[in-house]
Amino acid sequence: MLLEHPGEVVARDELRRRLWSADTFVEFDDGLNAAVGKVRHVLRDSAENPVFFQTVRGKGYRWIAPIELVEGTSGAAGSPKLPETPGPAETGDSIRTRVLRRETVTARMQRFVRIGFMVSAALLLVGVTAYLPRSRRVVVPQAEVKQRQLTTNSQDNPVSSNSISPDGKYLAYGDMRGLHIKLMTTGEVREVPNPAPFEKSYVEWGIGGWLPDGTRFVVNASLAYQPVSIWVVQNP
Repeated sequence: MLLEHPGEVVARDELRRRLWSADTFVEFDDGLNAAVGKVRHVLRDSAENPVFFQTVRGKGYRWIAPIELVEGTSGAAGSPKLPETPGPAETGDSIRTRVLRRETVTARMQRFVRIGFMVSAALLLVGVTAYLPRSRRVVVPQAEVKQRQLTTNSQDNPVSSNSISPDGKYLAYGDMRGLHIKLMTTGEVREVPNPAPFEKSYVEWGIGGWLPDGTRFVVNASLAYQPVSIWVVQNP
């Protein structure tokens, strides 16, 4: 397809429709990338410094190498012709021998070019065929999931909100008993007293998040029959 449209961008969707039928269900992007990689490998081409065809990001591929169309040698255009007047050192038989030898070499070159393209197409087909079965049974290794308990709150005292500082050193969380700051490395928990207006009131704290410096965090104070207020807590 690239050779059929030299210098033009052949879209990935066009290649996909050419390679796979409409009822084929595969990872088209991965399959097409693998097929293009096979072609580059056969041609010994590089995606970074292409010689034969280049990748047009987000669109498709373009053939950039020069193409020379070689016509047939049986009376077609481009076939060598006998000179009208032989030179002094040449006879008719020697001229015909030289021309036939040239035609034979040209025919061999054409045959080698055809064989090269046939081999490339065969390798591409084998690569795609070999890739498709694997694409249906790809096994993605599962990373080990590690867990760590950060609080020991009971069901009667659930955590209402929480936030970890940007540097990962502190955990701020709220429950029915108030606000707390936990040092992650040692497990030490510091109690945050209620501000003076709420010393004898039950406050439902909602943690908005830490400030970028990691020394303060924002909280919402919600009391019964009172509007919600926003406070900044300084980490001692």
